[in-house]
Amino acid sequence: MSAIMGILQHELPINKAVLLDMQKILQHRGTDESGVYVFEYNHVPMKAGFKYGGLGFNYSYVKKQESNSSQSITSDDQQVIILMDGVIYNAEELRQELQTKGCIFIAKSDLELLLTLYLRDGIERMLEVLDGVFALSIYDSRTQVMYIVRDRIGEKPLYYYQKENLFLFASEYKAFYCHPEFKAKLNEKAVSEYFLFRYPAGETTFLQDVYLLAPGTYMTITSNTVESKRYWDIPCLDCNQKSFKDNKEILKDLLNKSVKRRLIPDIPIGVQLSGGIDSSLVASIAKKEGTKDLKSFAIIFDNQEMSEEKYIDYVNAHLNLPTQKLNFNSSDFIDNLVLSTWHYESPMNHEGNIALTHLNREASKEVSILLCGDGADECLGGYPHILRAITYNDHQIQWKGVQVKNILKGKRHYICLDDWFISRQQYITDEQISKLRPKTYRRDIRQAYKTRRNILNNYKKCDKTHQYLNYSIRTYLLDTLLRGDKLSLASSLELRASFLMPELIEFLQTVPTKQLVDSSKPYMYGTKVLLKDLSKDEFGQEFTYRPKIGLGMPMHELLSGEKTKTYIESTILPAIEQRKVVDYDYVLSIWKQLSSITTAMDRRLQVLWTVISFEVWAQLYLDRSPLDYMKNH
Repeated sequence: MSAIMGILQHELPINKAVLLDMQKILQHRGTDESGVYVFEYNHVPMKAGFKYGGLGFNYSYVKKQESNSSQSITSDDQQVIILMDGVIYNAEELRQELQTKGCIFIAKSDLELLLTLYLRDGIERMLEVLDGVFALSIYDSRTQVMYIVRDRIGEKPLYYYQKENLFLFASEYKAFYCHPEFKAKLNEKAVSEYFLFRYPAGETTFLQDVYLLAPGTYMTITSNTVESKRYWDIPCLDCNQKSFKDNKEILKDLLNKSVKRRLIPDIPIGVQLSGGIDSSLVASIAKKEGTKDLKSFAIIFDNQEMSEEKYIDYVNAHLNLPTQKLNFNSSDFIDNLVLSTWHYESPMNHEGNIALTHLNREASKEVSILLCGDGADECLGGYPHILRAITYNDHQIQWKGVQVKNILKGKRHYICLDDWFISRQQYITDEQISKLRPKTYRRDIRQAYKTRRNILNNYKKCDKTHQYLNYSIRTYLLDTLLRGDKLSLASSLELRASFLMPELIEFLQTVPTKQLVDSSKPYMYGTKVLLKDLSKDEFGQEFTYRPKIGLGMPMHELLSGEKTKTYIESTILPAIEQRKVVDYDYVLSIWKQLSSITTAMDRRLQVLWTVISFEVWAQLYLDRSPLDYMKNH
């Protein structure tokens, strides 16, 4: 659990007080240790580039006996500095391999390993062998080069701000507000995409000149150049032609390997248990590995429409797991909404994650690591819209019928199958966006689809099933991982996703498509085919083959709570009218209809929620500074 941060600038030497302020605002990511370094580049152009640099980090020990295991390290000659936010899961394997080649390790920390690899092999060969979640910063004074790196899948965030002669980076961009030259301005492109899809894809953030470093990418920064390079991407590989039984066994072995790497002996570990097959399988493997004091944590609702409590109970009983089930209601809603938004640094687009903030806070009282099932739906094909898209691709007559319907309804940007697939993640309808943003909705749709087509086209060499899965990994999953990282570290808790080991993802690229998504079968049997067969072996058919609920929330009930209504009517609605990002009258008309909404699936709630959550974020990050919120809480 840690944070890294850095400053590169031209005019003035680094003010250490700024680095200390950056550390302070990210203190929730690491409370046991911190440090700062400053340096200067040589041979700097007179009017441009970077002359002065500064680095900082925060770190919390997972085990108190790790106090000799810092998240910063320098080479013996003090010429190379490495900082890391994250963990290397295959560190022990790499260390043993290097020891056979004569390398000596003293502290046995992940950073000591990284420093050895970097000095021995260089940046690219070091990155080739790592299995981990990390954001790295390396300053090498011998070559006058700074590197910043993000892990292959994108489980750890790393933001950067680049404008003129100033470059900032940090694990969370709220740290940029500590620098006197940073000015927060709304990025209209992100807003356009947000109201359609709930989040901007790619490197875009809600602030101008602030970017999220792409997964599997590193940047090389010299005194006068900034260049980025992709060192890993999801590969398009040939089908392995193996039988279902053989691939199922390989998947089982890889998943066991991944879970085992994410465990720490003699450390109490929890499981974020949703009641679905993904987190349940992770819990089963962790239990079989003999994890000490394994315990599950789950969110439940009184509303049975949204509840998976009976499945949570079944898994806990089947695995003999102690559990803590946390009820979430309207009295918890507003306080957790604002707090979650401050940590997430974006509008709280997925309402279920507000409940996870509550869960993480309670879990952190007992464990420091939580396992989760994130990534299984994207990597193994769990979403119904993926099955439908593959069905249309396999049965062109069905697709022609859908095309005709779209044309008759005027939905011309859905005529292409790829666009139809992209549209399945669209949160509000074209009709709703035309009312919500009547002056810009055509541009909003055009820009958002262009961005997402580009991501989809990155994988056009893959077969259609893997292309759609890889698109999902590089869009929706990335946003899920951001929420998971930030909302767990809000409580100084580390979330570990076992389905995202790169070796496992690379194997899945070789699996015959019908072993992942089978368009000849109904939804419950045609999605996550291999994984559900593993689940059936462990938990039975009835548990495995059931409709997917997911972590939704009874929003119509939560928004109707007296405390919530008062907050929205006094603080949110007037600000929406004044900000003029959306049509206030349309939003107000839906708000007045709230009492008539009887189900969480009502599409009017989706419009209302995107607008409310955007306004909460805007008040924290545009109208004021996140530093102000920290001072008052």
